[in-house]
Amino acid sequence: MAQLTEHALKSMGYMKISSTDPLNVVIHYFCVMQVQGFNIEEATPQDTRSLLHRTKIGDLNIVAACGDNLNEITQQLIGHAYTPADEYDEWKKTNSCGPPFIIIHVSSNKYQEFTDGWIKEIDDNLSTYDCFNEIRRQVPAQISPIVSRTIAGLNCAFFSEQTPVRFRRIENKLFALTANNKIVMDFRLEFHANAYVVKPVSKQFVNQSMQLALEKAGEFHASVSKLISMALEEDDKLKKFLFLYTSIEIAIHKTFRMYRSDDLKRREFGFTDDVKEKLLEITQMPLSEIKNPTRRFLWCFIFVWKHLKDLDIDTFEELKQIRNSVSHGDIEVFQFKHAFEAERLSLKLHSG
Repeated sequence: MAQLTEHALKSMGYMKISSTDPLNVVIHYFCVMQVQGFNIEEATPQDTRSLLHRTKIGDLNIVAACGDNLNEITQQLIGHAYTPADEYDEWKKTNSCGPPFIIIHVSSNKYQEFTDGWIKEIDDNLSTYDCFNEIRRQVPAQISPIVSRTIAGLNCAFFSEQTPVRFRRIENKLFALTANNKIVMDFRLEFHANAYVVKPVSKQFVNQSMQLALEKAGEFHASVSKLISMALEEDDKLKKFLFLYTSIEIAIHKTFRMYRSDDLKRREFGFTDDVKEKLLEITQMPLSEIKNPTRRFLWCFIFVWKHLKDLDIDTFEELKQIRNSVSHGDIEVFQFKHAFEAERLSLKLHSG
């Protein structure tokens, strides 16, 4: 990677950070997303204050905030607008986005000290050079899994079979705040959008769903949430399908191991005769014989996933057959609809 020389940095107004005058900051991370699939009924600027939910995962603070005005959301979160007011409309145009927005805000309570690098004051904030390389390397290991879990939680909490909801990631921003609330440094990543349908939802629904999303974020296994979030940002439909099918199988095995017991109450079997026969066969099997994904899916359907319908059994069996065919080189059997069915079933498993 190319490096600026000391002479170039000094000519740009940067000064060396030293151990006698270190930089002490708290690290923050924004994942900014556009919501595709609903708008907030009767939303006003004041409403953003109520559409905000907090939790902790490990030593990190997680906030999910939703509203129609991104600047007002971040003003509430950190005391700063996301963009200058006169550049806000241009920012939305550049990123081809519009409200509502959701921000996942990850932060630490601990100050970090930097005694090396370069710093410059710009418009009452600070710009640094060659300071946060180690923090950037920590993002994939420490922050990205939390963001993935929260995005997966959001997708499950807002899941609807009638009107799919998408969370289009617009930017990731890593930055820091000093003790006197000056912003230090940021970087951006951009993504692209697809077409979508919008339905109106109440502020109460958004509030409840965001609270549920953070609860689910704390429950998600890292591998499942990573697969779901990767799939939902993947344009290649076959990759999307494989990510989502894998997330379904992991969920099946983990749910079975977590709940396996002879004392669980089963659901009522008000189904067609062929479905009823499958389910009765599973209930009569010793738990030690319920090993393959199909049997375990049926067991979970009976004893745990009571929000699923009998058609979901057919969906899983079809998806499993498609995955098996693809893994043996028969790519032609795969159709785009299988990716959407896998997405629907994966999110439905985790939305109950």
